Formats: sequence, C-alpha cells, structure tokens
Amino acid sequence: MDTSRDPHWGFIAYFGVIHLGGIIGTWYASQYASSTIVWFAIAYFFIGHLAITCGAHRLYAHESYRASTALQYFFVLAFSAVAQGPITWWVGKHRQHHSHTDKEDDPHSPKQSFFHGHMGWLLTKGGRQPSPPKYMHHFQRDGGMTYRPALWQRRHQRKLIITMAALVPAFFGVLVGDVLGGILVGVFARLMWQYHLTWIVNSAGHRFGTSHGESATNIWLLALPTVGESFHANHHKWPLSYRLGRHWWQPDPGFYLIKLCMWLGLAHELEQKPV
Repeated sequence: MDTSRDPHWGFIAYFGVIHLGGIIGTWYASQYASSTIVWFAIAYFFIGHLAITCGAHRLYAHESYRASTALQYFFVLAFSAVAQGPITWWVGKHRQHHSHTDKEDDPHSPKQSFFHGHMGWLLTKGGRQPSPPKYMHHFQRDGGMTYRPALWQRRHQRKLIITMAALVPAFFGVLVGDVLGGILVGVFARLMWQYHLTWIVNSAGHRFGTSHGESATNIWLLALPTVGESFHANHHKWPLSYRLGRHWWQPDPGFYLIKLCMWLGLAHELEQKPV
C-alpha cells in the first residue's frame, strides 16, 4: 500500500507550533522586542538564507563552484540554523525537482496545488523520505572527502539544528536582557518567515512572474528577501551557474557573497552562465 501521501502528523504538529509561535513573535517584535533582538533576527535570517542559496543550493546541489573546507563548515552550521533537515536531504529533493520539473516525480510541483508546492508536500510521509540514491551519488565522490562537512552535518543534524536554530537565538536574548524576544522573535518568527521565503520559490516561482518559456519564473520583488533565489527562471535555464541574477539590475546577494569568497581565496572554479 502506498502511504507516501498520508499525513505526517509529527511535522504537521511541528509546523503548527512554529506558525503559532511565529505569529506571536512577529507581533511581539512590533510591540515589545528590543531593536537589538529584531536586528539580530534579521541578520540571522539572512545568514541562514545565504547558507541555503550559496551552500545547499549552488555548491552542493549544482556544484556551481568549489569551496574551501572552512567555508563549507560555515555553510553547514548556518544551514542548521534554518532547521530544514540534513543538507543532503535538501540537496536530493532539489536535484529530483530539476530532473522531473512539474512532472509526476517532482516532489513539490505547484501544479498539483499551490499549497502542495508551497508546503503541503512536507506534511506527507513521502515528502520527508530521502530522494533516490542517484540524486546523491556526488556526495560519495572520493569517499565523501570532497563534501565531508555536509556529511558531518547529516550525522549530527539534530544536535546542530537545536543548537543553531534555537539555543543561539535564545542565548543572544539572555545576553541582551530580552530572553522572550530571543525565543519568540529569534527562533519562532525568524523560522516561520525563513520557511515561507524558502517555499515561495517552489510555489510562486512556478506560477507567477516572468519566464524563459518554462514553468519556472523570475519574481523580481522577492529577490532581496530570497537572496537571489527568486530568479528561478534564470536558474532553471542555467542550472549550473553560480549566478542567478542575470543582469546588474537583478540583485543576487548569493552571487555577491560567492564573489567575495572568491576574492578571499575561499571559493574557486566558479561556473558562469552563458551571456
């Protein structure tokens, strides 16, 4: 019996708690939280999102460039702060998405429904399963030495997620004398917005905006909060490129960070898209 579409009640409960706390946390940020906590949450949000786009996406999923071991450890730690599971699971789902875009085996196509493409797929038992090994084989290159930090994060992901996603913001709240703000704003509100601005690329990024004749679209207005990920049509047309914003007027903070890392000697072998 196929149970892949059955509800995953554990994750339904988890996301329910995140959203309840996130709504309260967003209200608390607007009324009571110290400005220090709010700016911390915003900064921590962008650090996490840069780890998604520069680490999980452009480095590990598409191998658009090579990164030093130190930079990789920074990415996997910051990725743990966004609480999106093992980085290898994220990569497998994304590579599967590219192989079957908006077809039956696409794990999060919005053609089934906008809600399914946005977050519904994560609330099913099938959505939480790892992708087939063929989407993960590059992690075994050189016995796993090439991407050892990603495999380390997979082994220790629960401890790392608890530490980076929850304990670090809470501890910062202790340091600045606003423990409740550290928890409600730094943990719950940040994670709620972090999730939706990750998911919106899968849902709205295949429904609205401009395209290159494929289902993926570019949504300029979401460029900064998604650190360049919303140029999804560009990405699907040139998936191996480390740059998602094709023109200077398409802001792509992920591209800027990778270029900075290149100048610092932390990134190399950058794959550029055709002009």
